Amino acid sequence: MSTWWGKLIGALVFFIFFSLALIKIIIAGIYFNQCSSSPELPVYLVVQGSIDIAGMIFNCGVMITRAMMKNDSGETTALTGDYKQGQQQRQGTSWTKRITLLFFIAGLVWSGVGSKWIYAATEAACDQTLYNFAYAMLTLNWVLLGVGLGGFILYRLYMRSSQPRQ
Repeated sequence: MSTWWGKLIGALVFFIFFSLALIKIIIAGIYFNQCSSSPELPVYLVVQGSIDIAGMIFNCGVMITRAMMKNDSGETTALTGDYKQGQQQRQGTSWTKRITLLFFIAGLVWSGVGSKWIYAATEAACDQTLYNFAYAMLTLNWVLLGVGLGGFILYRLYMRSSQPRQ
């Protein structure tokens, strides 16, 4: 069961990342033709911001749908409903995981493309705000990827070690 402060922290994190994605698109629009050494920088920001927003909206829809499927005792209908309904929900969960993975891979590939464009651009030939923002956002993407991947690996190792041995 989730506590109120856990939900508050989740909402705050969502708000921060959603705001950053919107700011990426806004900064790209303002400084669209302001980088002669790498004119792809605004394109990178628009696409990355769009991928981020689309992924967040999709995952919010999934969470809202799961919350609506809970019964009075707080269990999901897949666990308490009839077999066919539970099977349909499990298939839906499988598709949501695949789509979430697709958003993750798209963001990862686009960050790789952005790395080539941003790290190769010369700061002198670009607007200072555009270049510094794109550089910071790309670096933040890679740092969060590393932290998330490390956390996932540690979680999986912990889950494996906490299972009883047979």
